Formats: sequence, structure tokens, C-alpha cells
Amino acid sequence: MDDSLKCRTFHVIRERNSALVSKYSVKDGSPYSPNDLRSAYKVTPVQKKHGKKQVVITIIIAYHYPYIQECLDNFCEFYNLPKTTLEVINLNTNNPDYYPANGWDIEECIDTQWAYSMNPNAHIRVIEIIDNFITNLYAGVEYASNPDNWKDNEWGVTDIINMSWGVDDNLLNPAYLQTRDPYFSNNNICYFSASGDKTQVSYPATSQNVIGVGGTSLYYDSGSGDMSQTTWYFDDEFAGGCGPSSLIVKPVYQKGVKHIKEYSKRCCPDVACIADPDTGVNIIHTTNGTDFQVLEYGGTSLSCPVTAGIISNLIQSFINHDKPKFTTILPSNYKYTNPGTPILLQDVLYNIIYKNKGSYEKCFYDVVLGNDGPYQTTTRFDIPTGLGSIYGDALIKALLAAIPISNICFPGNTPIMTDQGIINICDLNPSINTIKNNKIVAITQTTGIDDYLVSFAKDCFGLTYPNKETIMTGDHKLFYKGKMIEAKKFIGRFENVKKVNYDGNILYNILMEKHAKVNVNNLKCETLHPLNIIARLYKSTITDDYKNKIINMINYSIKNKDLKSYKKIISTI
Repeated sequence: MDDSLKCRTFHVIRERNSALVSKYSVKDGSPYSPNDLRSAYKVTPVQKKHGKKQVVITIIIAYHYPYIQECLDNFCEFYNLPKTTLEVINLNTNNPDYYPANGWDIEECIDTQWAYSMNPNAHIRVIEIIDNFITNLYAGVEYASNPDNWKDNEWGVTDIINMSWGVDDNLLNPAYLQTRDPYFSNNNICYFSASGDKTQVSYPATSQNVIGVGGTSLYYDSGSGDMSQTTWYFDDEFAGGCGPSSLIVKPVYQKGVKHIKEYSKRCCPDVACIADPDTGVNIIHTTNGTDFQVLEYGGTSLSCPVTAGIISNLIQSFINHDKPKFTTILPSNYKYTNPGTPILLQDVLYNIIYKNKGSYEKCFYDVVLGNDGPYQTTTRFDIPTGLGSIYGDALIKALLAAIPISNICFPGNTPIMTDQGIINICDLNPSINTIKNNKIVAITQTTGIDDYLVSFAKDCFGLTYPNKETIMTGDHKLFYKGKMIEAKKFIGRFENVKKVNYDGNILYNILMEKHAKVNVNNLKCETLHPLNIIARLYKSTITDDYKNKIINMINYSIKNKDLKSYKKIISTI
């Protein structure tokens, strides 16, 4: 029975290997301090604004550990961090004082001390489970996810759930996943899980609704600021968990990713950071509340709370700016729904950031050295380290950047005929791709103003016109009987041209040197006119801050149908 499975932690104690660390040009400065990791991963802790919710990171852990607050207090003194009071909830109500000192106490120290290190402004909640049976740990996830449990709580429902534990992915069966995966269910929560400590994947990191966090070896020189990372692979027993799932199909956000196209299953991890215990960190631990030890640890049990802490700063930034909530839950898995449309974090990482080369290079450290068992690193996404390591500040800046409104654009999966073949519009690269031997100036990213898009069903204009369903915004023009006509004007004229719901996702268009037509599923559709306000913004040399200000003003005037203000604003560009 799957319910009899016990989860294990993925922390590994340090055993110095001088031959390993001397191979690389950047010296090993470990054990790294909180300041070191925040500098290496470019993280500035974000304070909550007055009157705003404080971001909450919840640690799900097996067994009660009576000295967790004292350990964090000593850790804060050791590294000169501000002290904080943990919110500890012990679900072992029948035997609340039971403390087995079996290694899960070490895990609790790693999780609390290093999630807090990456964001000392976060509120840390710890939910201690009766034991490490998977069914009981899942009950803890359910308890943390249920908003009814936090109605009267000062800090409210959690924003991030950290799970630095798991079971081998191949030990589960599909029937179990059908009943257990829905525990990842709250569309206002991001779920993170460690990928494992050997060259195979672990669940729940392989869940489609969870960010799987893998491991690297970090070489950081705090004096010079130089950094290098490789895969974490000591041998088959000590390595970052990675590989394709044996059960879980490839999620939509991983489809089209270049280096995993041959896999039909979910590939893990999604991201990776410091995990090698030989380039690890200190924790403070005690078994009696009196004698405190400084111990050196690593493992994906470290990389998971570090990444959760990094993302908590992004979430706090969005809370401060009244932006939508983030989630890792695919819409089909929502159980506890909340007002507004949340942002799928995987969509942000895999589509908005990864598919924009400039954004990816700013927001991620691309790990290109080393292998993890049979899996070799390569540029951009690879199986050992996923997308790479997140640069916290750059990700916040990229996502807080204002996105202009436009009603002349396509969804990201729209296929475009180029000289290099048919390529989805979100994957077009202006430095590589051309259309009818003409250069692409830019691929624009916008959002639509309407709550609908226009869907042209396959063959709605005749056989193979279009040759598959084609979707675009209402004002986007396409060629029909010698004229360029707006998409919305076909609604009601043709039976199979209909409105479909628009969920607020990023939309795209092609900017070329001249206004042109592109082939989209056998339909001739317009590119963005070079004089369009979006085109002018993309070609403008104004600063990013001023550009964001202009975009916000334009968006406000469009939403409020203030034509006079709109014309005044665009005249300045």
C-alpha cells in the first residue's frame, strides 16, 4: 500500500573533498553565510509595506522538535540576523512532547534557518506532523492549504509551502496520485519540494503542481563577487535528484522545451541552487536545549528552502504593489479558489522568462558545467539543473515591469511560418528567424483589453482555411477577399468564428521594419505596424523606469477610455 510509504529527508552532512573544490577557478568560500547566498543569487530582502500582508512561508516537517526556536535564535545571533518568533503548530496532539531525534530535527533547522536567511522579513510557520508516513505528511499539506484553518490567524493563509522530503517517484502508483495530488490545491499558494539526493527523481517534486528544486555545487568568492556553479554529483548515492518521472506526464509548461522534447514524462527539477554539502552552509542544532552545535550541511533539503525564500521576496513585492497572487497549481487542480486570477509561477518561469533570451540571461544563472549520472548539463534548460538558479532581484524587476495593453496580438502557442520553418510565436528569436527574408525587429509582449479572444475554427473559411483552430485578439486584422478585416467583425458572420474566454495571459505579435503579413495556419494576418504605440515603445531608447511609467499611464487611459489623455501620452514618445 502506498500509504505505508515513509518519506525521507534530503540533507547530507559535509565531508570536505579538497580535490573536488580545487578544480574550478572560483575558490570555495563555504560554509556560506546568509549574506553570501543573498549576494551570490542577487537577493535583496523585501519588506512589507504598511498595511500589507506579510508573506508567509510554511515548513511541513515530520515529528516535533522542542528546540527549534532556540536554534533559530542562536543562528540569528551567529549571523547577525534580526530575531523572529516562529509560529510552530504541533499536530501530534496525542503525544505532543514526543521527540525522537531521528534526523528530522536537523531538517527542521535547515528549513527554518535558511528560508529565513533568504528573506528575514518573512513570517515562518512550521507545521509538525506526527510521523513521516506519506499519508500523514500529506495531511499536513492539506492542513496548511485549507484557508478555513487560518481565518482568525494574525498572518493568514500561507503563501509558500516548503517540503524538503519525498519518496522515490517510481514507488507510487497512478491510483495513489489520483487521490493524493489534489492536496496541492490552493490557488493562492506556491508549493516547493526537494528533488532528492541521488540520480533519480522524488515525489512530490515531480508533481505538475509543485516546483521541483534540484542541487548545484556553488563556488562563490565573497571578496571578488565571482561565482561559478556546477551540477552536484559526488556519486550515484550523493547527487541532485533529477530525471524524468516514471508516472507523471509532461505538463503543458514543459512542452516545447528544447532539451527534453524526447521525454513524454514530467522532467525534474525545474530550478536548482546550492546543495553540495562540500560547498554548503552552517546550521545551529541541539538535542538538549543547552549544548548548541554548528554543523555543516547541504542537500536539496537546503536548496528547497533557499529557493522558497528567494521566491517569497517576489511574492512580497507583488503583495506590496497590489498585484495578483502566485500559485503553482494548474487550474484543473483548484480546490480552494480565491478571488482574482492567480499567476501560474511555472508559466512565468518557463514562458515569460525562459523564452525571452534577454530576460532569461538576467534572471537565471545557467549551469553548464558537469553531469548528474547519465544526464549532462547544456545551455539553458537541462535535466540536472532545470532552468538553473534564480537571480531574485532580476526576477522581481522583470515581472514588476509594466506590460502594455494591445488588442492586436496572438497567444504564445500560435504557429508562425518563417524561413526556418513553422515556429510558435513565443519561441521566435529575432537574431535567428526571418520571414520572407525580412528581419524581425522584436517579438512584443502585451495583454489584451477585452475579456475574450476570437477563435476561428478549422476550415471555417473553407477547406484548410485555417488548417487548425486559430485564435487572436478582436482588433487583429486578417486578409479576406482582398481586404484586411478585424477579427471581431467575423463574429456572427461565420458559424465557426466565436468568442473564447481570455484569461489575462501574455500575448505576442511580430514587429518588422515594415507593416507586413504573416502566414498563420494558412491565414494571412498582419504584423504590428511600426507606428503602433507598442512598436514605438519597443524601439524607444527611454529608460526602463520611464518606460514603465508611460506604460502604466497608457494602460490607465485605455481602461478608462480616456482618449484625450491617451493621445497626449503617446505624443511624448
